[in-house]
Amino acid sequence: MVVLAVLAAATMPAQSLWTHWRAGCAFFGAVTRGIATEVTRIDGADQCVGYSDNAGQVFGRNERLRLAQENVFAQNEVAARLHGQSPERPYFSLVYFAGLTFNQSVPAAEHSVAEELEGLLIRQRQLNKEALKNGPLLRIVVANGGSKMASAHAVARDLLVPLIEADPRILGVVGLDRSVRQTELAIRELGDHGVTTVGTTLTKVGLDGNSPLYFQLVPDNTQQANLIGDYATRVGATKVTIYHRAGSGPDAYVDSLVEVMQARLKADPVGVVSKDWEQSAEELSEACVNQVDRHDEIAFYAGREDEFGGFLEALRNNCAGLDRLPRVVASDAVSRFVAHTPDRNRDEFNGVPLSYVGMGGLVVLAGRNCVAGKSGTVIGGSSALDSFCAGYRALRDEITGTLSADERPVAPWPGERVGGLYDTAGLFAGAVQELRPQGGTTPHRAAVAQRFREMDYQGATGLITFKQDRIANNRNLAILKLADIHDLQGIPVCEVMTGLLYSRGQERHPDTGCPKLG
Repeated sequence: MVVLAVLAAATMPAQSLWTHWRAGCAFFGAVTRGIATEVTRIDGADQCVGYSDNAGQVFGRNERLRLAQENVFAQNEVAARLHGQSPERPYFSLVYFAGLTFNQSVPAAEHSVAEELEGLLIRQRQLNKEALKNGPLLRIVVANGGSKMASAHAVARDLLVPLIEADPRILGVVGLDRSVRQTELAIRELGDHGVTTVGTTLTKVGLDGNSPLYFQLVPDNTQQANLIGDYATRVGATKVTIYHRAGSGPDAYVDSLVEVMQARLKADPVGVVSKDWEQSAEELSEACVNQVDRHDEIAFYAGREDEFGGFLEALRNNCAGLDRLPRVVASDAVSRFVAHTPDRNRDEFNGVPLSYVGMGGLVVLAGRNCVAGKSGTVIGGSSALDSFCAGYRALRDEITGTLSADERPVAPWPGERVGGLYDTAGLFAGAVQELRPQGGTTPHRAAVAQRFREMDYQGATGLITFKQDRIANNRNLAILKLADIHDLQGIPVCEVMTGLLYSRGQERHPDTGCPKLG
């Protein structure tokens, strides 16, 4: 294999070698087992897309993101070794598919992808143990669809489909990053080839129409709109203004969210208007024009996390005092901004409260106790949460001692994306265990998908069930609040939560539906 790689390098034109090297792409990927890459042009710059299951190809340049991949690949070696020692143990693989490369550093986005890989890593470390005699072993293939998934369809069609069709042990593709057209085409392409996909943070309405094998771990935008509508009534808001970007082309996530938000709020007595911007959120100079008092209104941000800082700054700078500021509520995408503390460490945000939609609220609310690895952090919580907190504490201690100061996770709660991917891998492992309780060969991926429709799975983020629908609109959804977004030691509190917690009869606060904490 080494000889083939050397020969490939020798016969590759110098310009091509330079292009691959500059993009961080393994030029020998086409002849190296477990790696397939290509260089593609995205927004005027070369990016390396494709897949890898080993350290011969690590995507991106961010330190934390690269470490997460390297740790996952190390666990792949452990899984392969243990399978060689115990071939009776089911050995299965998942493809984690997201955008791992960026033309310019975007730490909030890069760290959110790293968090998802960290969730998979924790699950790998819990499964890939020699003592678990009949338990499944987990290998992760990391696939890069490019910045904002710009090459997701081509990667799925040209690289992932051949990989998966050649390896029946690959049971599905998970993650999928964001609700954009390229992601939808990738879901459709994979579904057409009988491949199960699980969107872990996608919320656009109707994604299940792309594939009968698409499952969604979180509620869609209709549930988010219902949550915001009920919340506006609860807090006595006189008006809701929906803020979002209008320019630079359609965004399926934003378009879907704005559409269902407008429809939901128009049915209420609460007034609703929309404000958009073309180039940047700083255009919103009319936020508190003539120093009008807007404290009894809601400013709902229905955009991506990369523009939220500019939006919040414009809102704050144009409102003379905090007492005149509207109640700021942000969509689920802003959880990336919240989790990345350097984005919040700006003097102009001092004292500004923020409420946002949380898709993994139960993990976030576990807070400092979970970071410390304690059990019983949520009253009525499952053993899965206790196991997650133990694994999270060990991993966080490890990477904190490895990463540079700017790259370390410092928020005093676990990231909700860590919990989401931890549970996604656990869902597959749970289905494998139910189908192969005494060990044996890896079950067929179709049998695993069918099992999803029949089973209840207790996860760290709550109960997961697809018995009624492949979109988990029955799962918990919360509005979480930071009293001061500038306070980096503050922990989100639950203002309201809907949907299933860990069990259908679990005790919760009667006024808010929030869980009781240990």
